[in-house]
Amino acid sequence: MSNRFENKVAVVTGAASGIGFGIAQRLQSEGAQVVIFDIKGATAAAEQIGGKVTAYDVDITDAEAVESSLRAVVERFGALNVMVNNAGVDGPLVPLAECPVDSFDQVVAVNVRGVFLGMRYAIPHMISSGGGSIVNISSTAAVRFVPDLAPYAATKAAVVRMSQNAAVEYADQGVRINVVMPGVIETALMKRVFEVNPQIRDAVIGQTPLKRVGSPGELAAAVAFLASDDASFVTGVSLPTDGGISAG
Repeated sequence: MSNRFENKVAVVTGAASGIGFGIAQRLQSEGAQVVIFDIKGATAAAEQIGGKVTAYDVDITDAEAVESSLRAVVERFGALNVMVNNAGVDGPLVPLAECPVDSFDQVVAVNVRGVFLGMRYAIPHMISSGGGSIVNISSTAAVRFVPDLAPYAATKAAVVRMSQNAAVEYADQGVRINVVMPGVIETALMKRVFEVNPQIRDAVIGQTPLKRVGSPGELAAAVAFLASDDASFVTGVSLPTDGGISAG
């Protein structure tokens, strides 16, 4: 494993489990000082990964909590070089007209507001230290039909557009902003989807050219590339990491 992130400080939200855990693990393995933000389980995840990983209990929908936590990271470690806005929720698996309004509001709060706040308070720190890299996690649901997940799909599309706008706005100040769009990744969230609607797994895998689901580690590799200097001329990109499903 390379040391692409040696002397870099990386914050990963929603990293107590699933995709975020895999991302934190990958960045740590490549030399980063990783900071996990999660509403619960952050400390246990940091201990499980080991090495240069620390944890903050943060509600990423709380502006004051996000701002103060990022400030604390910079004060403690001296910089913020990488921000991965990964935290997300799927909401109830029902057709749109059956989705409770408060559930919709929660999905928007976590998936859109949370990403906005992460960028809003990370960017100034990055600019002050000469630049940085932000990777936001969207989904192929942003561009393809997935049954019973309309609010989730809408929020993931919002992440793509918001990221593209911000990428252009801050490119000349050294901040790169990109998006990874996972397809079917074997996480706890997706296992829940499959348990409620087994036909979704069969249908999606049937449409995936590689004929399998991806692993959190495979997704983490894509995130690590975009976050690293290997992607120094890449910004405003939305990278499908989906076994080819978005090409079909």
